[in-house]
Amino acid sequence: MHKALVIDDRKDSFDFLSSALKNYNLTWLSDSSKIAIIQDFEIFDFFIIDYDMPTMNGIEVIEFLNKIDYKNRPRFIFSANSQQYIKEKFLELGVLDYLSPTMSPKEINMRLNNLLNGVGVIQIGSLTTFDSFNTIKINNTVISLTKNERDLLEFIIKNSEKNLSTALILDKLWHGKMNLKTFNAHFSNLRKKLEGWDHNIFRQKNTGTIKVLRWKN
Repeated sequence: MHKALVIDDRKDSFDFLSSALKNYNLTWLSDSSKIAIIQDFEIFDFFIIDYDMPTMNGIEVIEFLNKIDYKNRPRFIFSANSQQYIKEKFLELGVLDYLSPTMSPKEINMRLNNLLNGVGVIQIGSLTTFDSFNTIKINNTVISLTKNERDLLEFIIKNSEKNLSTALILDKLWHGKMNLKTFNAHFSNLRKKLEGWDHNIFRQKNTGTIKVLRWKN
């Protein structure tokens, strides 16, 4: 059974997580400032951390964990704060998912199970994407995507071995509800955002086929 340390000043949040995550062994730390005196971090498989706390906030807690070489232990945020710049900051620090109290217990379980088993994280070259963020990292730089750009990138990457036509993507992703002009705008904007990647997406002129190609050694 996976063991997790929940760092959250609210008892009701811990109670909710305990009820939702019955297949996990959870330990509660209500005062985030006391994380500095914990000696046995190695017993925990992952951490669930609140953002808004009165002593050390979630960002400060994760920065502390990073300093003591716990970067490779999965970290999840559990917070009602949905501001995009905060989500991006957590992504920069290595958070795997941003969980919300508005999610059902089933959804929280599925997200944890998937990410702890490596599902939902896509990495090609210097680019990393996460299912739960409309955000990517390229060479550790966080880049925000619109939902349409995120959906388009994920679909192209996951089907990179296939001959993808514009018509096929429009049908599979948007069921014919997006016109070609709008698609071209999303495609162009996405390519610009991917300029620092050691791969990129290209549309072949002669066939219109869209591919993921590596352009740097």
